[in-house]
Amino acid sequence: MSQRATLWMWVGLVAAAAVAGGLGVLLFTMDLDEADQLASVIGMFIGLAGLGVSIYGLVRGRSEDAAAPPDRAGARWWYRVLRRVGKGSLRAESE
Repeated sequence: MSQRATLWMWVGLVAAAAVAGGLGVLLFTMDLDEADQLASVIGMFIGLAGLGVSIYGLVRGRSEDAAAPPDRAGARWWYRVLRRVGKGSLRAESE
């Protein structure tokens, strides 16, 4: 990971911790009914953000998969092994 990516990761973590701490203090100081309503609205927006990120990941993943050729190294290895088994070249050592 590059230094810039590491920096942005730490900035994001600190910002998320600050927001979570601030919301915790806010919800703790509010009336229980108001805190419940606010928490529900915040949860809805977090859920919508998660849905958007997951859709973005699906769309981005499909475009990258279509551009890259499939990895066939493992398939070739299994094909060679199964071909040898069919010819009888893989025998138990006790035979």
